[in-house]
Order: sequence, then C-alpha cells, then structure tokens
Amino acid sequence: MKLFDSEWKVMEVLWQDGDTTAKELSLRLADSAGWNKNTTYTVIKKCVEKGAIERREPNFLCHACITKEAGAAGGGGGYTARQGLWRLGRAAVRVGPERAESSRKRSWNACVRWWRRRRDERVPAAAVSGSVMILVIALLRLTAGKRLPRALFPALWCAAAFRLLLPVRLPSALSVWNLTAGESRAARTAAQISENLTPFPSLTAAPAAQEAAARLSLPGLIWAAGALLLGAYFLVGWLRFTRRFAGAAPVGNETVDSCVKAFGFRRPPVIRCTTDSRAPLTYGVRRPVVLLPADLLADREALRMILTHELAHIRRRDCLRKLLFTLCLCVYWWNPVCWGMVLLANRDLELACDALTLRYLGRDRRKTYALTLLELAARQAQPHPLCSGFGKPAAEERIQAIMKAKKIPVYLTILAVVLAAAVVTVFATQAEPAAAPEAPAAPVQTAQPEADTPDEVTLEIPQTASIEESQPADAAPEPAAQPQYVFPLEDADAAVLQSFGYRDVAGVSVDGAAKQAFHAGVDLEAAEESSVLAVADGTVAASTYDMVYGNQITIQHADGMLTTYSHLSERLVSEDDSVRQGQIIGRSGATGWATGPHLHLDVQVNGEYVDPLEALG
Repeated sequence: MKLFDSEWKVMEVLWQDGDTTAKELSLRLADSAGWNKNTTYTVIKKCVEKGAIERREPNFLCHACITKEAGAAGGGGGYTARQGLWRLGRAAVRVGPERAESSRKRSWNACVRWWRRRRDERVPAAAVSGSVMILVIALLRLTAGKRLPRALFPALWCAAAFRLLLPVRLPSALSVWNLTAGESRAARTAAQISENLTPFPSLTAAPAAQEAAARLSLPGLIWAAGALLLGAYFLVGWLRFTRRFAGAAPVGNETVDSCVKAFGFRRPPVIRCTTDSRAPLTYGVRRPVVLLPADLLADREALRMILTHELAHIRRRDCLRKLLFTLCLCVYWWNPVCWGMVLLANRDLELACDALTLRYLGRDRRKTYALTLLELAARQAQPHPLCSGFGKPAAEERIQAIMKAKKIPVYLTILAVVLAAAVVTVFATQAEPAAAPEAPAAPVQTAQPEADTPDEVTLEIPQTASIEESQPADAAPEPAAQPQYVFPLEDADAAVLQSFGYRDVAGVSVDGAAKQAFHAGVDLEAAEESSVLAVADGTVAASTYDMVYGNQITIQHADGMLTTYSHLSERLVSEDDSVRQGQIIGRSGATGWATGPHLHLDVQVNGEYVDPLEALG
C-alpha cells in the first residue's frame, strides 16, 4: 500500500502507541508536526479510504490495519525535503533518463522561483539595511574613528557585509525601521475594505504560467553577467598570482622563528622570499603564505617589523575578511555604497593590523615602525585584492595613527562592544511584524434595519423607491449584482505557482514511478506584505499559527464553505470576528514551511478539500 508523507506520520503514531482516538492523534501531531485539527482529521480520512486505518466506536478510535513493514514496502514515509538544489545531480540516478530531464527541469524552475522571490522581496531588504548600515558606520568612523579601538571598524564592516549577503528579513523590536513601519501599518490597516476588488476569475493552472514564473528577467541577466565577470576577474587574477609565487624559496632563520613563535600559531604559516615588487604580502586562508622581500632579509630589525605585521594579518584572519568583502563586491557590483565599504574596510584592516603589531613590538618602537612603513609604501606595487600587503594607499593616515597610538582604556573597549551591538541590532534588522489585533473594530453589519428604526428606513427606502419609479419600463438593466466571490489578492493577475491535487516530488521515485504528494490548495504569487482579502462574507473560524502553514486564517462562509489563507506575515482579524467580502484580513508572507512569500489558499466544502479555482470561479 502506497502511503504519502502525511499519512505515514499518522500511521507511525498508531504503530507506536496502538489504537488511538482521533482527538489524541490530533494532539500528538500538533506537538510533533505542528498540524491543526483539520489537517489531522483530513489525513485520517484519507487513510480510512485507503484501508490503512479502521474507524471504531466509541470516540472515533483509530486502528492500524497494516503493519509498518507493509507500509514501508509500499514506498511510504520519510521524505520531507522542500528544496530542490541537490536533486539536480541525483535525479539521473534515482529515475529513468526521460523522467530525469523532467525532474531536473522542475527542480531548476523551483530554484529559480525561490531566487526570484528572494530577489524581489528579501534581497531589497538586505540591500537597503546593509547600505544604511554602511553609511552609519562610515559616519561613525568619520566622527569618532580616532578615539575608538581600531579593531571595532573591521568587525562592523564584516557585519555589514554579512547583512548584504543574507537574503532574509531579521525582524526586531529595536530596529530603526519600526519608526516608519508603524505609520504605514496603521495607514494600511485603517482601510478595512480594499478598493481593488476583482471577481474571482475562472483560472487554470496552465504550465505556461509556471514557466513564466521561472523565467529570468533582463535586469536579472544583467546582474548575473556583471557578477560573473567580476568574479571571473578576481578568480583568474588569484590563480595567476598563486601560480607565480608557488616556487618562491622558503625562509628560515632565528629572527623568523622567534617572530612565528611569539604568535603561538597551531599551524605555523609558510614563510617565503621573493624579488617581486609586490612583497611583502600575505595570501591564503587554510595555510597562509607570507612573502618577504629578498633584499631585506639581511636587515634584522626591518625583517622583524615586516614579519610581525604580516603575522598580525594572519592572526586577525584578514585574508578571510577580504574574501568576504570581495564576494560582497561581486554580488553588489552595482551598488556604489558597497564599493565605498570595501575601500574603507581595507584601510581599517591595515589600521587594526598596525595597532596589533605595535602590541607585539612595543609602543616605544613606533617611530622606527613608521619609517619602515614609509620606505616600503614608496616602492611596493599594488598586490591582489585578496592579499594583505605591508605598504598600502592612505599611508599618511596609517602613519598618523601609528605615531598617536596609545593604550586604549577599558571603558572605551566596553563602549566599543556596546556600540557595535547597537549598530547591528538597530540598523541590520527590519521592522517587527504586527500581531493580530486583540479587539478590532466591529465591521459594519449588512443585515436589514429593524422595523422600530424609522430614521434608517427613511434614509434608504424613499430613495430606492424614487429611483425605481423614475425609471421607464424599457430602461437599461441595473448594474450586475455583487459577485459571489472575489479574488483574495488585489493583483488579479497573480500567477498560480502550484495547482491543486497530486503532484510529483522532483527527484524522488518509488518503484520506478515519481513519488507523489497531495497539495490541498493553490499557491498564488504575492509580494510580501500584499493585502489578503476575504473572498466572501463570513465569520473567522480560526486565526492561529501553524508550524507548517505559518500564520493562517480560516473563514466560515454562509454557504457552508471554509476558506483558509496561509503563510501570512500578519493576521489582522481574530477568531469569531465577522468579515465582509473584500475586507483586508492579513498580509502575505513566507511564514511556516515556505521558500518565499506567496499565498496558499485552500477551500473545503462539506469537509472535503476542493480545487479553489473551480469552487470559487
């Protein structure tokens, strides 16, 4: 007997605990899988129809009719992965050649849709937050950079780079964006009924719509081309650079050994010498290599300062930081703020390294160290961006910092840590989503006024009567009546990302056939924070959070139909609230098990899931 993933979870409880009531099953699965009661009862019903479960009385007692071995032999259970990237390579092994191509195509389309949603919603959040954070750090560096520890700013630049590269929303109550989100949220919530109502169209989930959702746009192709070209430039330059210095002669003497021993590396770096004008410099992440100028090996004092500086770069893992900044530059090559961050970050890496070098050499040798820096900066060529060199541009700023270096008080160190945490918390996060209102304003009732309210009657009936009497018999018909159902989004052209019914699980096969999973609704394309509308008048039966479906709202309509709206970022109505057709009940999002912002809509008629496109269209 073939069992799907959801049915397997129900059967596992019965195999483990024996006969169990449906209520106890719903409680167990609510804790383990995050299901609500409707989901559990629907899956139990499917198992009963298949003959895997027998219903016994009293109290709807569920009895397993098959053994676990029989269920496993039928190909059920166990697969819950929702991402498709890793399936691209394994599809050819697990399914036949013809089906493998189809599986890879579906997986690729799913990955492209995932990226488009991240690009359209999450990437702008990361880009805006990261850019604002960079400007704040630059302002802080300009006003208080000379008084704060030098190691603070490289850490802040790394935090800004991580924020740019993470396409996620990080909601926080302390975010600066809460100042603007409060007003916009209040303005949006004030209008309960949407002005953009569209009758529910008769839609079909044509493959063309899904293909269109996976199609890359021209700006996306331009961005990808720029990122690939810049990445190829850095990669080719890095390979040529490392190949050029692969044969450099190793260095080993008493001065080198004492410097390396002073840092106490678990895995000492490789020390080599070269006649290239770009030395001294350091490159490599896993096993760093230090290149020293061959003509300076005879000067022990200069050698000690040069090597200490390069070893300080390794201690601070500056090559790894530069790799992070380079990756950020490849992704955000179009953002001038990012280029400014890389420029200032490289300067701050050298300033922080100078401060650490003086801790090892002693502050009484500042003058000698500054003169050595000037000498090497005058003759050294610009190294590769992924390398850490001794002489860099902005040497004047470094020399001034070296000559003015002094011990940092403890209170300034504590202040720097607090300041770094505050900058990250306030500027790297987004506005916290609003919770569902506890007591929303009661909507206007649509019931007819009672007979003992003459004021209301005189406002409506005479006007209606006068309009009807004034119309001739052959007058044009009245406008069409209110539609039975409206589209749940203001954008009536939203594509159907996933249709109702059984679907193949890409890259997974059972006995040579693609594994199938049941999709109890339709997924509609929706930008994050889009208004979600009630398709018809009704009463809110549930407004809860589900681990799988995230924030969801279920509405009971007068004709007995249940509509459920899932993966919402906000719920604007509460249980037992009366809602009107077209009322804004929430905002779309990606809560629960979702790869990106969209609206999952399902419809139940007499307890049975039906295709929303047919039931509402």
